[in-house]
Amino acid sequence: MEKDHYAVWAEFFEINASVNKVIDHIIHQPGKEKPTSIYASFEMWIVLDSTDYVIRLIQQSQDKKSLLTNVHCRHREEEEEEEEEEEEEEEEE
Repeated sequence: MEKDHYAVWAEFFEINASVNKVIDHIIHQPGKEKPTSIYASFEMWIVLDSTDYVIRLIQQSQDKKSLLTNVHCRHREEEEEEEEEEEEEEEEE
């Protein structure tokens, strides 16, 4: 499996696990305290944001292939932006 293809599916899996509130069972975080009311509110916004993100991707795509392409392109753009920022920081030094 290609590295980029894996990254796309890993992102989808993590979003899906977060929305279904099972991410803590998959990625165990030792020492995690019981959720407070503020944390519960924050968690709700994460779920809503993740769901909105997936819905927008689906609406923009014509089929499953273009959906994967959209996520892949966005992932690439984010990586390129991070690399550009790192290069700018190195040039400033």
